[in-house]
Amino acid sequence: MITEEKAYDILALDNNATPEEIIARYQTLKDQYRKIKDETADLKTQLAYQLKQIELDDVFIYFRNVQKYNLKDMPLHCPYHGDVGSFIVC
Repeated sequence: MITEEKAYDILALDNNATPEEIIARYQTLKDQYRKIKDETADLKTQLAYQLKQIELDDVFIYFRNVQKYNLKDMPLHCPYHGDVGSFIVC
């Protein structure tokens, strides 16, 4: 279960972060984790980074569902799909 404190910790942001900062950090980490996962030949590392991606998605869902963070209206950018207006898993 993701809590607000854990969500900020996973993103390495302080609790005063704006929705724009949350989205930017989410996308940066998601891209970094995807790149590491895709470039490694080690199965354990691939699985570890896939779990990190899932954890990031859980954080995004948490913030999207918390009303004080209106992330539903924040555009996301996916390097594969361009700008998308909702939660993505790539």
